[in-house]
Amino acid sequence: MGIVRHMNSHLDILQETQTYLNEHRNESLNFIHKLVALDRKFILHSDIKDVFSLACQEDGTGALLTSPLAEMVEKCQEGVIDHACAVFAVRIRVARWLYFQIHLETLYTELINVSQYLTYKERLVSDDQEPDWTLEIDLRPFSEYSYKLHESDSIGRGVEFLNRHLSGRLFSENNKGDRLLLEFLRVLSCRCFPYTG
Repeated sequence: MGIVRHMNSHLDILQETQTYLNEHRNESLNFIHKLVALDRKFILHSDIKDVFSLACQEDGTGALLTSPLAEMVEKCQEGVIDHACAVFAVRIRVARWLYFQIHLETLYTELINVSQYLTYKERLVSDDQEPDWTLEIDLRPFSEYSYKLHESDSIGRGVEFLNRHLSGRLFSENNKGDRLLLEFLRVLSCRCFPYTG
């Protein structure tokens, strides 16, 4: 199963999937109901592809293989299913994600944001109960003075860039780096790590 064509924007994949679901309701419902029949709340990429392959075999015409639904399945990384709707995380390209839900009976698709997607997953884990509190971590203090990676080509190279930035900063400020390094080594020796320098 290959990607038929490249979709340029995230709205294209959502609109074309919605159009396909409306025009080919029986095939779409067959696929969605097979996902529900797995009887799991969380479905992996491999499960979604396996169920789609099974639906394609049952279809017999080959039309499902070249549909917008096939492209969505190819790019879908995980799914979350409950009694009313299925929510999917679709990786459009490197560092670009799309989250949308499909109502199980009407097949209506709706774009949701990442916070809604994560809230939906948390609710399923906690058996539809509203959590007492939500963990929030403020990372702004760590990023105020640091170099930020903006290119998707930099994914996986963060430690390399961080090391360059920190070592450049460490030794560029008039011997301040020497004192910081010495203080770091002193802290290590105070915490039962012998300083042998």
